Amino acid sequence: MRFGILVTLLLSIVLTGCFGTSGISLSKGNYDIEPPPSIHGAMRHIGKNDSTRIAIASFGAGKSKRFAGRIHNDSQRAGANDNIELPEMDGQITYNLPMLSYFCEWRDIYGTDQGNEWGAGFGLFPYPYVHLFGAINTSISEVGAFALLNASIESVDYEGVAVEAPGTYRDYELGDYDDSPRNVHETDRLVLRGNAEIGAFLNFFIKDFTLSYVPSVYFPWLFWNDLGEYNTTFFYPMLLMHEFQVGYNISKWNVGLAFRDVVSNKLSGNYWQVRLNVAYYF
Repeated sequence: MRFGILVTLLLSIVLTGCFGTSGISLSKGNYDIEPPPSIHGAMRHIGKNDSTRIAIASFGAGKSKRFAGRIHNDSQRAGANDNIELPEMDGQITYNLPMLSYFCEWRDIYGTDQGNEWGAGFGLFPYPYVHLFGAINTSISEVGAFALLNASIESVDYEGVAVEAPGTYRDYELGDYDDSPRNVHETDRLVLRGNAEIGAFLNFFIKDFTLSYVPSVYFPWLFWNDLGEYNTTFFYPMLLMHEFQVGYNISKWNVGLAFRDVVSNKLSGNYWQVRLNVAYYF
């Protein structure tokens, strides 16, 4: 019995792979994108083999902005047994960045014997994220790099020429599906996506003040070959972010005022945001 169930599952997986793929040549795409936090490290000196924990809250405001530009769809095969060729074409893509944003985070930081540090954190912005970083930490400065991963639910409007593959083996055998290219148009489609950010941070400590600079690159659509059930052929445009902060240490608190500038590698637009960052050290 168990062997029969296992064979059935394996055959289902294999046969599913034989049905083909669903693809789209995108003519228009409209995405709601919220940039993630910039990671500033410890923002103060961490001694050898010392450790600290930080609770962080941040609130940002800026004029809502639309980034727009062109993307290129390569031709691809889709449908049953991938026997339909979708056309090569250009499309228009737009990112919508919000007026208001916030994030909250818990961060653990550990010093090493060599005077370096490493840390990890998790939080919401409003979607969950995790990050790791490492840095060289001295009494006057902190230099490091970080990587952040998160999952988000993006609202998408899109149009294009698409073809769907059969969903089951029965559909494939009976031809109970549409195996020809057709125009599709969908609005307010919520799609769960994985995203990533990589960057660096540079902090200077001047008595009770901290000066910070954080450049980073955000990949808002980490798995770029998928739009819902459809495969795409283009790499989603990245966001390039720069954040400058002036902070002040008050006992176990650090209060910072930050300015963030966001541009894209392929889309036209510029997004400024002012942020209030508050950190408490345990």
